[in-house]
Amino acid sequence: MKKLRNATKQIEPFWITLNINNNCNNGTGTFGTSRRGVLWLYPYSSSSSFRRRPSITKDDGDKENDKDKDNIVEGEPIIELQSLLEKEFPICSESLKSNGRQFIPHMTISSNFNSIQEAKEAQRQMITNTNTNTTPPTTSPPLSSISFWCQEIYLLERIGDNGQFMKRITIPLGRRRNKKDDDDQKKSGSDITADVNVHVNDDDIDDDHLDDSSSRIMQYQYHDPLLKFIDMPLIEEDWIYKERMGLKMKRKINNNNNKICRGYNDNDNKGSESKLESESVVTKIIRRRRKKLSRSNTRSKRIRRSERNRKMKSKMSIPPVATKEEIEQKRFERKARRRIKTSM
Repeated sequence: MKKLRNATKQIEPFWITLNINNNCNNGTGTFGTSRRGVLWLYPYSSSSSFRRRPSITKDDGDKENDKDKDNIVEGEPIIELQSLLEKEFPICSESLKSNGRQFIPHMTISSNFNSIQEAKEAQRQMITNTNTNTTPPTTSPPLSSISFWCQEIYLLERIGDNGQFMKRITIPLGRRRNKKDDDDQKKSGSDITADVNVHVNDDDIDDDHLDDSSSRIMQYQYHDPLLKFIDMPLIEEDWIYKERMGLKMKRKINNNNNKICRGYNDNDNKGSESKLESESVVTKIIRRRRKKLSRSNTRSKRIRRSERNRKMKSKMSIPPVATKEEIEQKRFERKARRRIKTSM
């Protein structure tokens, strides 16, 4: 939790705009292959005052302005927040770094396209507001953009593969929030506080603002039990579940392959010292095996020798060794013969 707060307290709340008509960095996008296509919206983020919505720019075909927008994207709050979270949790970006890719914030509209060409066609229809499925093609009114105020993020948790994601922790953005902004939010119908277990992070307390009555210290909320999203169905659609399970299996296979390749690369990239160590280990193993073989050979030689001696003894005419009872019997007979001689 401390790592999450270290990242989120550095980013103040910001606006997010979903602009469907813009075919640039703050518009729509596609990715996929010849077998699968995904259409998504780019969540353009901007830092501005709470009561002023960001201005919406339209795509006028000016490529130079599009290049300027490329430069603006790097300073967007949502991308800065993503980079801060990756610094706190490097394991979350390992798969991207291994493939040489960079995470792009996006909101998936649909991934149920049979190819990327179908996704691009749907993108073109959204931008031009035309429907080619009708004869003749019809043109609809321009789609309006959607803007909303982002003041917190959620740590999600799913129970099993069949359940939906639900909120486990609500983490606010920034260190402090203006009470007037909270009042405006409540008037608009969105509640800031909820009936949940609230924990205060002591690291967020600023001694310079203890007497500031116009703001309040931000708190994170731990939801037990899990808090579901409003109007979200408890069960995913069938095609989404199948797609997710397929991607999960694919990631599992790729991770296993990457581990194997990483092991080979680590062995190849070792220095001379590591090579000597590996060679010494190999020689030790060979010596141990030789010792085991020599021991087994000597044991087998011993067995063969004893077997050979036993066969040789059986062939030789050696009188059998008398037992103790037989010796006593012979001694008794000798004494009896002596007595007979003396009596005669």
